[in-house]
Amino acid sequence: MENPEASDEALCARVAAGDERAFDQLVERYQARAYRTAWLVLRDADEARDLSQEAFVRLYQSAGRFRGEARFSTWFHRILINLCLDHRRKWRVWRENVEPAEAIERFPAP
Repeated sequence: MENPEASDEALCARVAAGDERAFDQLVERYQARAYRTAWLVLRDADEARDLSQEAFVRLYQSAGRFRGEARFSTWFHRILINLCLDHRRKWRVWRENVEPAEAIERFPAP
């Protein structure tokens, strides 16, 4: 049975042990906040949705590395922000290195 009162830190420890229900609870708690944060950084709904989803994948993969030195919310927020900033950096480098006409040619017509 799920415990809606379980702390985020306890849920993260359960995720590290392979508890998918604990992961689902964390997703439910943080999904809307993660999307809003990603949108504020990226200003693109599709990218915000994709990167907030990727942040949950990273959470699932790295839950065992959460040391509890900070609150879970701070740790997860940092995962999300790092993903968003990396994405912006890659996009900026790509835009700076591709001429507009060349960019159009790279994408096929519908």
